[in-house]
Amino acid sequence: MRVLVTGAAGFIGQHVCKLLKEGGHEVIGLDNTHSSPVYLDIGADVTETLPVLKHLDAVIHLAAIASPRECDADPAKAYLVNVHGTRNVLEMARKSGAHKFVFSSSAHVYGVPPRRLPTGEDSE
Repeated sequence: MRVLVTGAAGFIGQHVCKLLKEGGHEVIGLDNTHSSPVYLDIGADVTETLPVLKHLDAVIHLAAIASPRECDADPAKAYLVNVHGTRNVLEMARKSGAHKFVFSSSAHVYGVPPRRLPTGEDSE
């Protein structure tokens, strides 16, 4: 499979890319940092229109501002990256022919700090 991973240089992204490569998949890593030479950085930012990458089988979308404090400090930036950026990634995936799309969220949807650990899907 040919898989695009957004947020590839992040903590989870690095592990996802490693596991995909170990599984024999072709991985294209997208991140707004140039800190990791392991991944192909296509120089894109999810807040901008993304280039269409032909023949993608799947997209794993991990790129986001996950910190609630950072989002509270700059709501416009949080919207641009987390909402508009996700729309851009979805549109690029559609145009690229990807048949699978994985969207990852954050444990912060359960509160900071979570009310109980481990935090289950049924937590409020």
